Amino acid sequence: MSIPSGYSRNVIRGHLQGGEIFEWGFWSAEAPADDAAANAQATAIATAYTGAISTGSAPHTFLSSGDGIDQVRVYSYTAGGPTAQHVGSAALVQTSASAATCPNQVAIVCTLQTGFSGRRNRGRVYLPCTHTSALVSGQLSSAQVTALAQNMQKFFQLVNAAVTQPVVVLSQVAGTANDVVTIRVDSRLDIQRRRANRQAAAFTQSETL
Repeated sequence: MSIPSGYSRNVIRGHLQGGEIFEWGFWSAEAPADDAAANAQATAIATAYTGAISTGSAPHTFLSSGDGIDQVRVYSYTAGGPTAQHVGSAALVQTSASAATCPNQVAIVCTLQTGFSGRRNRGRVYLPCTHTSALVSGQLSSAQVTALAQNMQKFFQLVNAAVTQPVVVLSQVAGTANDVVTIRVDSRLDIQRRRANRQAAAFTQSETL
């Protein structure tokens, strides 16, 4: 299992309360030829993000006070993986003042679909969800889901326009990649357990029997 040559991994990196770090990302069928080109791709993706997702729109609205987005990182595999040959970054700063209503581990899943069946042809993005308005039967509302799906659609469209080659789902097992053609979001919240690795418990209480 290895990363084939000619692709790049684009990562949105940020922070959550308690010192936790989160990352979510996607592949592009484009491998910047050097660090400068990787920096340029990261800058283009940061511009696409702010062009599609303003401070007061989803998925930014699902972050709480103490959370924020910090940067875009691009890992370019001009000669294949597992180690990137070139790395770039660009600042992408967004914060929130909303009250926390969910733990760090709660996430919204955005599924990247290629039109081909099978798990190898689908990608998943775990967006942090530490703040939500009132849930509907324990799930997001139709309006929240629609807004998020449309904003993510616009973001990926802008990325495709800014980066030479399109966003893809890459299977390291099969060594293949297919273009993303649909963004799907549903109302069920999920869990990303790795987003509690650095967060220490604030209180502990034990009682002797």
